[in-house]
Amino acid sequence: MTPLRNSSFIRQEDVDLIFNNILAITNIHKTLLKDIQNKVGDPRDVAPHDLTTNNSNANNSNNNNNDNHPPKEPDIRALGAIFIQYAPYLKEYTLYSEKHAAACALLDNYKRTNQGLLALLVDALLTKGCDLSELLMLPMERISKYVSQLSEVLKYVDVGSPEHASLSSALARVKEMEQAVHVRVEGWQNRQKIVEIQNMLDLRLAAPHRKYL
Repeated sequence: MTPLRNSSFIRQEDVDLIFNNILAITNIHKTLLKDIQNKVGDPRDVAPHDLTTNNSNANNSNNNNNDNHPPKEPDIRALGAIFIQYAPYLKEYTLYSEKHAAACALLDNYKRTNQGLLALLVDALLTKGCDLSELLMLPMERISKYVSQLSEVLKYVDVGSPEHASLSSALARVKEMEQAVHVRVEGWQNRQKIVEIQNMLDLRLAAPHRKYL
């Protein structure tokens, strides 16, 4: 984002359109990661099999007493509570997802018509391996990845335990947000199609209650 901000090849308002509310999303997930690291443990230090809540953990812990760096026991109940707390903030993805297609179309237009910006993007790809179009797609997949990851963790937590209840509730909340974002984006896309047809036919079709089928 910074290279484009510093570039004279693109208007600053178009940079805003391309990146949309990515800074708000980034700040949410920086805080989310910090909370997970502080309250649950660093995810990089935890393997899935370390997440079970039965007595095997105690046995494993005893077996690792001679290890200089024993695995840290994650607090799974805290993990569930954190995702329940942050689930409402995932609404930020609605705005980003609604505008993603328009952002990509704008970027593609710049690539076709602005050699200076194209050279800047190619240089970023060659030197840093950064493809902006692919990077812009990542937030679109984030909530689904949270659903997948929470579901995977849940497999290793004892059914009926407080940890399982907390994580199940968190998973349900994140799934609700995923569905809400999907519905909002689908509605926005339908309205855009109606507007496109209206402009082609010079008609007034767009209304909140109308849906493109």
